[in-house]
Amino acid sequence: MLLIDKEKVELLLQPIDKCYWENSAIVLNKIGYPHNKLAISGLLEWLQDMNWPGAMTARKTLMNIDKKILIPYIEDSLSKAKNENDTIWITEIKELVEDMNISEIDFLNENIYEIISLSEW
Repeated sequence: MLLIDKEKVELLLQPIDKCYWENSAIVLNKIGYPHNKLAISGLLEWLQDMNWPGAMTARKTLMNIDKKILIPYIEDSLSKAKNENDTIWITEIKELVEDMNISEIDFLNENIYEIISLSEW
C-alpha cells in the first residue's frame, strides 16, 4: 500500500496546474481511507465540475469510503453548494448519494437532505 504523511495529503487536492490533477486523484484513491481522510472535503469539491481532470477518480475514491464516515462531509458540501447556488455541484452530490444508496434516514441533518430532494436541483 502506498502511504503518504497525513499532513501532506491535502497537497494532492487539485495541485496548482491541472496537468497534475488526474495523477493526484489516482494517488488519493490508491492510498485509500483512512489515509486520505483529510482530503474527503476536497474530493467532494472536485465534484463541482466533472469535466475537471481527476473528477471521476475523486468520485470513485469517495464511493470506496463507508457512507457513515462520508455523510457529515456530504452534508457540509451540500450546505456550501446551496450557499453558492451551485446547482451542478448539488446534482453531482445527489448522484453520488443515490449511487451509494444513502437515504434520508442516513443523514444527520434532515434539512440538508432536503437540498438534494428538491426537484429543481
